[in-house]
Order: sequence, then C-alpha cells, then structure tokens
Amino acid sequence: MCSVMPIDRRPTLSAALADVRQHGAGVLVVAKRDRIARDVVLAAGVERAASKAGARVISADGTGNGDTPGRIDSCELSSTAQPSTSAT
Repeated sequence: MCSVMPIDRRPTLSAALADVRQHGAGVLVVAKRDRIARDVVLAAGVERAASKAGARVISADGTGNGDTPGRIDSCELSSTAQPSTSAT
C-alpha cells in the first residue's frame, strides 16, 4: 500500500480510522510513522482524521510521539492484543 495515496484510497487505513470512531479508541497505534504517510501534508491529514475520531496517533517505534514515552513496551502491546482467558 502506498503511503502517498489519499486516505480514501487506502482501505486499511480508512477501516482503522472507522474502528477508532466506532469503538471510541483514544489511540491509533502504528508500527512506524512513515508507514502512515511519507508526505507531510498527507500525514497531517491522517493525524487530523484521527483527532476528529477522538484519538491520537502514536508509533510503536517511538518516532514523533511528542510527549509520549519514546517506545511502547512490547509487553504492553501483547497484553492488550491477547484475548482474555479468564472465565466469567
């Protein structure tokens, strides 16, 4: 998938933003910021779309996260990705 295409021509990114809106997620985690967009204007558009959906974009490699921690611990990511096995 090309990261210079507009958001509406990137179905996976569009679906991720829709999921953020639908589920009220406060964060959209990406592996690396340059995978969102290599074009500064397009990257700003993605950030704006995430913000309108009530979320902020952070990268797992820590690039461009501003005041967030420099790196997301892999155990944090894996713990949120693992389904619960406890019986209710």
